[in-house]
Amino acid sequence: MRSGGDALALLCPDWRPASLVYDATRRAVVYSNRPCRQMFDRGDPVRLISGGLSFGSAAMDWRFSLCVDETIAEGRDTSVLIARSAAGLFSVTVHNPQGCLKEVLTVGTGGADGVTRLVVAEIRTLRTALDERTLDAWSRGLDLTRNERAAVDLLARGIDFQDLGGWLALSPSELNVVWAELSRKFECSSSQEIVRIIHCLCSSMPSIDVHGKAMNYHAKHNFIN
Repeated sequence: MRSGGDALALLCPDWRPASLVYDATRRAVVYSNRPCRQMFDRGDPVRLISGGLSFGSAAMDWRFSLCVDETIAEGRDTSVLIARSAAGLFSVTVHNPQGCLKEVLTVGTGGADGVTRLVVAEIRTLRTALDERTLDAWSRGLDLTRNERAAVDLLARGIDFQDLGGWLALSPSELNVVWAELSRKFECSSSQEIVRIIHCLCSSMPSIDVHGKAMNYHAKHNFIN
């Protein structure tokens, strides 16, 4: 793995969540920030092996490679993968740099051939924070109720949808109403799609203890009504 220069560090600063520059041609990591290197040291959800990425399963390794290849081939700006590791839910956001960002990559690699096959990958786990201000702005923009905002918050932090009733003290029928409204407002057909949107657009709010007491949730968070 190349140490990388200041140009690559601009794309993956140490204050961001675990981020790296990935060479899709060589299947190798070109640069990684400090949180990403710490993640490699922990070995979950991803490790660095012989310069390449390993997510602990051949299926996830294949999904990541396919996601990178399709993002580049189709010219998409961003793609997101959601998966589970031994430590729980995690997401991988693949950014396909465009315009000036691509120029930064060119400078950072010394104008190397194949720069168009370089992407930035950002990896978030339950330890990663979400940006509460951005989430609040989305809540206001989508006119989310208190329970809807809380449900989105919990989903984004890795709580399974079927467990939301316990966390929010809602009956099954009340939870169904919350889901119907969320699917309509987000124009999504699954809770995973909502998680993808939130993890794409929001990043640094303290994660929660998934083994904590559900009934204390609303008391600890002030949400719009």
